[in-house]
Amino acid sequence: MRATIVVRLLVASAGIAVASPAAQNPKRDRDPLYIAQAISANPNSRDAQAQNATPLAKLRHDAETGDLQAQNLLGKAYTDGTDVPQDYSEAIRWFRTAAEHGLAEAQFNLASMYSDGRGIAINVAEAASWYKKAAEQGHAPAQNNLAVLYQSGTIPSPSSDEAVKLLTAAAQQGNVDAEVNLGSAYYHGRGAKQDYVAARRWFEKGLARGSLAASCALGVMYATGRGVERDFTRAQQMLERAASGGFVMAQAYLGEMYRTGKDVPQDVARAAQWLIPAAEHGDAISQNNLGFLYASGNGVPRDFFKAADLFHKAALQGNSAGASNLGWLYQQGWGVHLDYAEAYKWYTVASELGDAAARRAMKSLAQIMTPKQVDEAERRVAGWREERRPSKSAAGE
Repeated sequence: MRATIVVRLLVASAGIAVASPAAQNPKRDRDPLYIAQAISANPNSRDAQAQNATPLAKLRHDAETGDLQAQNLLGKAYTDGTDVPQDYSEAIRWFRTAAEHGLAEAQFNLASMYSDGRGIAINVAEAASWYKKAAEQGHAPAQNNLAVLYQSGTIPSPSSDEAVKLLTAAAQQGNVDAEVNLGSAYYHGRGAKQDYVAARRWFEKGLARGSLAASCALGVMYATGRGVERDFTRAQQMLERAASGGFVMAQAYLGEMYRTGKDVPQDVARAAQWLIPAAEHGDAISQNNLGFLYASGNGVPRDFFKAADLFHKAALQGNSAGASNLGWLYQQGWGVHLDYAEAYKWYTVASELGDAAARRAMKSLAQIMTPKQVDEAERRVAGWREERRPSKSAAGE
């Protein structure tokens, strides 16, 4: 069995500092400084205060008589279930009414409903269209979110630097997500010349506004010595600040730092302390790595049942090491029933995800399987492929 050393952390083009509950993460390489790409919510405290100060009857009257702000606020009320039963269809109706008359906040909110699939089918193209309308009016959260869609490749970008232009405009308005995303763009040289100094500057602006993503990013910079003088103590402080705040990428990174003894004294029990919450929040690499600790009894009591459950969760997310490790448990009958066909299936899954060692294990296992077992294994593999076949595009094409 193998643990995956986290040198690269999961990119979250729409799931770090999450703004919209149903935002999805595209499957990309795991990299500590891609951690930004935060999708902005519409934290319009002015709207919220106005809503609380406005009796519902008056709000509804104003909305029905054409007040765009009232229409947007009524949409928010239906979205949140504030003083009215939660009703996404009604929320969309009011957002659309105000959006079609040019209100940027409503255009943003309507885009978010399309992006999240709340009350309507997910339609990224439609979301992008409304984000663009709001962004053109200088709406900072919309500028950030549109930039994220361009950077992630979810929609085509009109130019290589369009995302950076949008992020700069939003960051200059003080949008914390844009500040962190812009720092990430400079760190990697995505849409702009690579510039660690600029990256650090924008991350520090985000940190000053309390961003956990920025704290994690700076922690990684101090741990690696890129753009700053290497400082393991400061790296640890920054990462633990983000991890203690519930930032999953920081938890995963710390877990592997302590597990491997990279840059800090090795402490497997402390590694498990951080891998557990990261795994519980669905981080696939942490699930596999924590499963490895349970299977080996290192830092935690040995528990093959927990290991199998964690490997399975990681494998379902496309983690090749998790699939391979799950295959090994089925081959041995540890934590699961002995089942060569199931072991063969998971080895095959891992090999199709690029794991050469799993392919060798699958071929070796096939030599001791009966023809009937191999046929059953191939049937299960075919079933797996069919289950994973992409459905219709969520982009509304």
